[in-house]
Amino acid sequence: MGSPNTIVLNSKLRFFGENSNSFTNEIPSVITNANSLDIVLGNFINFIYPFKSTNNTIKVDVTSGGSHTITIATDRYFNGGDTFATYLTSLFTADSSTITATYDTTSNRLSLAGGADGAFTIDESATTALYKIGFGSNTDNGTSQLTHTGTGNLNLLGTSAVYVGCSITSNTSVVASNGGATRFLNRDGGDKYNLIGVIPVNGDYGQVIPYQNSFNQIRLNPSSSEINNVRVQLFDDDFEFLNIDNDCNFMLLLHVNYSQGGL
Repeated sequence: MGSPNTIVLNSKLRFFGENSNSFTNEIPSVITNANSLDIVLGNFINFIYPFKSTNNTIKVDVTSGGSHTITIATDRYFNGGDTFATYLTSLFTADSSTITATYDTTSNRLSLAGGADGAFTIDESATTALYKIGFGSNTDNGTSQLTHTGTGNLNLLGTSAVYVGCSITSNTSVVASNGGATRFLNRDGGDKYNLIGVIPVNGDYGQVIPYQNSFNQIRLNPSSSEINNVRVQLFDDDFEFLNIDNDCNFMLLLHVNYSQGGL
């Protein structure tokens, strides 16, 4: 059997103990003397969680005394801003606070009101969710007041794009374009691989995200003359491993280009 012209990679076929954001597939036929790879197409179900451990805390300081810190779950999705606001209120209530959250569907803004707690401030240094909840550009977070309203949009997307890394690419800088923005990632001997593609997340949670490669510049040299398995890694906008449900079925179709005598 000759070397394959295409490779189908699927997170459901990953090795035991691996996650959907970093998985390995065996190649049925060894790839020999390939000189480049292209992503042809791909798709996955958007099971990306909106919050992760680096952006999921909110701390408020009540002017009359006391403070409240809430931690947003990193393994659940919120069906719209109203649902998220109700959830935040429940977290404050569980922390013995009367602060309530409300959501304006027209402006996509979140508000926090003190209620019986009275005026309060938002502790910017301890609130890692500041930009996610739309308060990152507020100039009055440190001002004691009864109600605080975000000046930015509530963001319940886990990432604007999925950045795909691959173990069989050469150890060089790789540039990928996403909506006009240039991103790159070096494999520096650590645990992250070079990018082979950028997939925009243009669907809500639970929807299928299709992808067809339109970036001609994404063509990478393999790092080995013989390839019998491929490891794929998925990153978010911060180039951290994607916070994704392990039931996510992530599929990629790669085209293999060979040097002379490779088939």
